[in-house]
Amino acid sequence: MPKVSVIIPTYNCGEYLDESISSVLGQTYRDLELIVVDNGSDDDSDRVVGRHAGDQRLIYVKKATKNVSRARNFGISSANGELLAFLDADDMFFKDKISRQVDLFEKNPRCGLSYTNEVYFKKGEAGESLSTYYHFSGDIFYYLKRNNFIHTSTVMGRKSIFLENMFDETLNGHEDWELFLRIARKGIRFLYLDEPLSKVRLREKSVTRNKSLMDATRREVGLRARGYWRDFKKEARPFSLRGQEAMLRYLKFKAYAFLLGFPKKRCFNMPIPQETPQR
Repeated sequence: MPKVSVIIPTYNCGEYLDESISSVLGQTYRDLELIVVDNGSDDDSDRVVGRHAGDQRLIYVKKATKNVSRARNFGISSANGELLAFLDADDMFFKDKISRQVDLFEKNPRCGLSYTNEVYFKKGEAGESLSTYYHFSGDIFYYLKRNNFIHTSTVMGRKSIFLENMFDETLNGHEDWELFLRIARKGIRFLYLDEPLSKVRLREKSVTRNKSLMDATRREVGLRARGYWRDFKKEARPFSLRGQEAMLRYLKFKAYAFLLGFPKKRCFNMPIPQETPQR
């Protein structure tokens, strides 16, 4: 069985899919499988995937769901690896991405998920922009409830965690943020690897360019984040061991936020690139 399973959901991304698949199969770390889940594409995705049919590590599945969360969840349920990584069909991994994160897990057995920095780029334009988000490590629930600073294409996590915490298939956007919130709410540790190991493509036809949809789902997930935080605070009571642990966790959040100047400092309010990378 492979150590790592990489899951790529795709819908009409044939133009970019060859690069994304190549970036996985060309990793310096070889003990992996790649699960490409097609969401009902009607472009040349079949032909593009077929170019890589000779690599036995590639698994290609067609599911006419047109739902990225359902595709990812199918990949999670089908994966053979003990570690799962995700890649959007228009993004790419740097060649050492998998090996660097596997090494992180081997050195940190308490780590549940890891994520890395990323660069943004646009086809046909020179230059790449490093993510401007401030990234947190460890117990990140308090900081993650404000906004999502984790890109899905940078994430690797233990399969057991994802089997217990699937993507919400009712959300049409920000489904990754909502999933990370639920996982972080449980106190599972996220370790940040301060290296840009994924390349995120900026393109006009991406679903993230649909402002009304993104605004609506951000509001929805923002409301859920408040609810998760409210429920957590209700647990912080001195009358039980669980309540005392929640109180201590709450105090740690507040103390660290005070020391950092979170969330008012400028470093916590930097926008990510939206249109053209810096040159």
